[in-house]
Amino acid sequence: MAEIKKIQPEAEIAFVTDKRFFDFAKEKLAPLDVPVSKVSAGKFRRYANLKWYQQFEHIFISYIPNFFDMFRFGLGIVQAKWKMRRFKPDVVFVKGGYVGLPVGLAAHWFKVPLVLHDSDAVPGLTNRILAKYAVCVGLGMPQESWHYDKSKTEFVGIPIDPRYKLVGAGKKKQLRKKLVEESTRPIILAMGGSQGSRTINEQILKNYPKIKGRAEVFLITGSDNYNVVKNTTDNSKRQYLGLRILPFISGDDLYDLVDASDIAVTRAGATSIAELAAGQKATVIIPSPYLSSDHQSKNAELLQLAKAAVVIPEDRLNERFPVAIENLLADPKRRQDLGKKLHKFASTDAATKMAEIILKVVDDAQK
Repeated sequence: MAEIKKIQPEAEIAFVTDKRFFDFAKEKLAPLDVPVSKVSAGKFRRYANLKWYQQFEHIFISYIPNFFDMFRFGLGIVQAKWKMRRFKPDVVFVKGGYVGLPVGLAAHWFKVPLVLHDSDAVPGLTNRILAKYAVCVGLGMPQESWHYDKSKTEFVGIPIDPRYKLVGAGKKKQLRKKLVEESTRPIILAMGGSQGSRTINEQILKNYPKIKGRAEVFLITGSDNYNVVKNTTDNSKRQYLGLRILPFISGDDLYDLVDASDIAVTRAGATSIAELAAGQKATVIIPSPYLSSDHQSKNAELLQLAKAAVVIPEDRLNERFPVAIENLLADPKRRQDLGKKLHKFASTDAATKMAEIILKVVDDAQK
């Protein structure tokens, strides 16, 4: 939002999304007087490393929805072309994701300069298709990990909310007191992204009795998983005494919790990694092996090579997760070292760099 304010004096902005995020985007952008429009968009659901029997489960999860979304995508192409005529943009920016594909193709159709941003260590399907038409691609991960045309790529980092940041010892102490009163035990924050992660939830529940009394543990379960976790803890109250479970958390409460934490347990989503990198957190990463292009595993591999995080594959969790947590609790210096190495992946001015690239593309096109 801050970067939109910086661009506004120099350019008019319109935001295009699909109906699933239209109301959210309109609410957030209304104070900035940014018009929000929507196009139909079809999602192509793909999963990696599925067992043969899991393919049958995905008939209703993936294959049938994909069939109907082909028609949504076709409609989206028509709508995007009409909106391109209406807005007459000087540049189109696509941040990956399926909703950007019909808009990016329409931009190419009308010869409007196209700028992309890619956060993960491997490009998503939308950006793979659009890259050949793009004037510039902003990269969220180090440049050597990509197969894009190097002549039109630039490393900018991953845009995150500026409230994710490295805080001083005094501020951290203040936040700790607010969250855990007088406790001096390390704070572990476990979260599985916006939807939560059953795998992370299960590991925390399984290992909490062993670390109870040695750490303050906050588990963000995800709204869909909250009742299952709550029932488990309610049925064994003594075993889970002190475990703090939350279905979902956002805004200042989330920033405070991240800032106060000493150890983070998370999936390997690029944005989650960038947020924790900004705060210099010792992080245990459990990449999901099932997502398209297995991109979380690729993200995690980069961090593992840099020794910037503890990476544990799902099939090794039962043996390695308790050892990893035990080692981090016992070794504050190890936590500090991991946090510093992860912090090297942070780019607090990524959004500003991306905004500057977009404006430069406009200037170059008008010369």
